[in-house]
Amino acid sequence: MSQTVRDVISVNSLFPEYIDEIANSANEIYFELMNGYASKFSNYLSGRDCNLLFSQASTRTYDSFHKAFILLGARNIGGFRSAKESSMDKGESIFHTIDTYIGQGASPRFIVMRDGSEGSAKWATICAFRSFAKKLREFAKMYRNFPQNLILPIIFNGGDGKHSHPSQLLLDCATLKYQFGRISEFNFGECNDIGGSRVVSSHIDASSMLEWNMHLCFFLDAGLNQRQKYGLAKNRLRSFQYNNIANMLPNIDLIYVSRFQFNLRNQQTGDHAGSIFTNDHPRISLNLIQPYGIPVLHARPIDKNAKEIDPDLYDHPLDLSGVQSDFGAPARMAMCIYALNNRLFSLKGIIGSLKPEELGFYEKNLSDLASNPHKMERYTILKLNNSVVIDHIPLGCGGVISNLISEMYPDIQIVLSMNVQGDSPESRPKDNIKLHVSPEFELTRELSNIVALFTDYTAKKSCRVSIFKDGKRVKKWCYRYILNNGDICENDGCITNEKNKEGIHFFYKEENIGDLKIKVCPFCEWPQSSAELTELIK
Repeated sequence: MSQTVRDVISVNSLFPEYIDEIANSANEIYFELMNGYASKFSNYLSGRDCNLLFSQASTRTYDSFHKAFILLGARNIGGFRSAKESSMDKGESIFHTIDTYIGQGASPRFIVMRDGSEGSAKWATICAFRSFAKKLREFAKMYRNFPQNLILPIIFNGGDGKHSHPSQLLLDCATLKYQFGRISEFNFGECNDIGGSRVVSSHIDASSMLEWNMHLCFFLDAGLNQRQKYGLAKNRLRSFQYNNIANMLPNIDLIYVSRFQFNLRNQQTGDHAGSIFTNDHPRISLNLIQPYGIPVLHARPIDKNAKEIDPDLYDHPLDLSGVQSDFGAPARMAMCIYALNNRLFSLKGIIGSLKPEELGFYEKNLSDLASNPHKMERYTILKLNNSVVIDHIPLGCGGVISNLISEMYPDIQIVLSMNVQGDSPESRPKDNIKLHVSPEFELTRELSNIVALFTDYTAKKSCRVSIFKDGKRVKKWCYRYILNNGDICENDGCITNEKNKEGIHFFYKEENIGDLKIKVCPFCEWPQSSAELTELIK
């Protein structure tokens, strides 16, 4: 597998090989558990901690992650099952909630987040990294070493508002592998509440990777939302919409039933729930689907008031919703085992799997800045040939960085200068590093990630990188973090909304779709309204 998945935040951050690996692994785990061999997995998390941070109610997602951690041998499972069980009920932010669990010497390996704000899980990954990196720098400054027991936890999204539910997508794919022997090339039917369902959104996001043709039949006023329309359009997916479920059934391989999302629409279920069905859009019953032999999937819970799946299907082989529930723990175990087998908690694993641009950093070009004159008796750039210089390293961190680089690139000559003082009265002591490299050397992702780890984005200058070719500086840059201003997402449900008081600043991602440029929120992945978007999704 050429790519490695670290945090599982959105289906759009996954790739087909990962999904297939998790589906295969979940099926193997399912077989072992059903045959009574659960002890095979009990050492994966032996002596380790995990956390479930659920500010929204959940039965299956919470319990299946909890069971997965127990079966993998976790020592302690902390966290909370509702906001009222935590300091979030006192007004604590996600930022400080996550910070609480970083750097306690026994930090959790995995944190599962469920929150009503869209993009909250991505914000949690940024919070975790910022806390980890700050404590790393503080330790390095004081002890001139890397803290061996400081853990950067992996964040799993357990559902964030209407945005995404990637672990549900993974267990759905494990169910498809179990039932069909494959996860791709389906005519995939979806019915009921399309626009209000994060599960449907996850299927739409996966459909281009897995070659699914999407067939959609939805309730009145529960059609595709703007993000879903954009997902279908930007990937040029084959999708078909129906006004009548009976017309859809001959064209699909399976039907995925969604309940009407009363809770995500600030409504309540009740006796009135059954009134949402019509002759053209009835409940899914045995008489309806049996002539076509179509399996029925449902993420559960099934609304007992609405009965979107008729009780005559509950014990029938075509109802796969029970199988889906059975794959809840195996799929989540597979996600954990993947991270552990790929050593994503090791220092090398952390450095190799980071994506600074996904953590809120942007690369600031400094090439146009005028160079200050340098005195020959101290650190100088005047006689460098082919080199990479990392300047303005936080004092005390230079030795740690040079040790990391020498371990990863033993053939590179490293010159370390510590406690360097500039001429300006305002200059603070700093470290810097010169790497003497070949003319063909290119800055690697791992080196860039080391720079990101040690960049103090609260300082005016920190970890500035200069690249020299044949004695001339060809590029100078640094990582910066957006600390004020920035863009505003138009999605009221986004974690970045001012009402959430998380103090998040960001820039839109700009995605090129043919000749069109679409601005997208990097947190909730909501495309921002524009003439170009209207042209794309019309």
